[in-house]
Amino acid sequence: MKKHSFVICAYNESPYLEKCVLSLMDQEDKTDSDILMCTSTPNEYVRRVADKYGIPLIVNPEKGDIQSDWNFAYNSCDSQYITLVHQDDVYSREYSKHLFEAVRKFDDILIFYSSYRALVTTEHSEEVQNDVNCRLRNLLSFPMRFSALQKKKSWKRAVLRWGNSICCSSVTYNKAMLGNMDVFQSQLRYSLDWDTYLSLAGLAGRFYYDRTVLTYFRIHKRSTSMLCIENEMREKEDYIMFCKMWPKAFAGFIMHFYKLAYRNYQNLKVEDKHE
Repeated sequence: MKKHSFVICAYNESPYLEKCVLSLMDQEDKTDSDILMCTSTPNEYVRRVADKYGIPLIVNPEKGDIQSDWNFAYNSCDSQYITLVHQDDVYSREYSKHLFEAVRKFDDILIFYSSYRALVTTEHSEEVQNDVNCRLRNLLSFPMRFSALQKKKSWKRAVLRWGNSICCSSVTYNKAMLGNMDVFQSQLRYSLDWDTYLSLAGLAGRFYYDRTVLTYFRIHKRSTSMLCIENEMREKEDYIMFCKMWPKAFAGFIMHFYKLAYRNYQNLKVEDKHE
């Protein structure tokens, strides 16, 4: 059994799945990492990609939501360190190298995460952008650069009070510390990752932030992020999260700035490969 696993959460027929797989297979340090794929929507396309690259495919018999898919993927793997991979995203070939360097340095890392960039699929090409959302999250993550504070519960919670500074596709979970459990136990649908990190912040262990850009978060018309902005689910759930930590009036004030970031996504000229 490998020490670390990339577990791809595949759903329906993403045209970007193969690029995601290739980025994982191209890891600079892959001596102690393997790749798995989980799906609750088995189809010929997903099976074909998994077979093409010799990746074990595990089918979730329960067709649930994002949370149940993520929990199933996490619990399907026995490695100590688990990266829940988003099928549309691309990972730097140095991701596992930086992960292993971090866990050799600290044995109390509860979660590892990194800086990221937006990967925008434009009309004619893919373009890496350091957009408003990236800059905002990197700014919010600044306090987590200090190793002496990364394991303090109050510090972890304080950082998350100002917004979700963690790009969920960049996160690796330490199963040796978290155990066999449903890591995600939120009542929310879109902001479930933020809600989960706030809960994990109350546990013993380090939130290790790597400032290197190791993940590229794809933006396209059919992405969950874009759909949740369009139907205003993201705005509603982010407001719920802020109200957990701030008075409602101040939560509304913070949301004013977050709406500007949402507008940035909506103004992106992205290509829909299904059209």
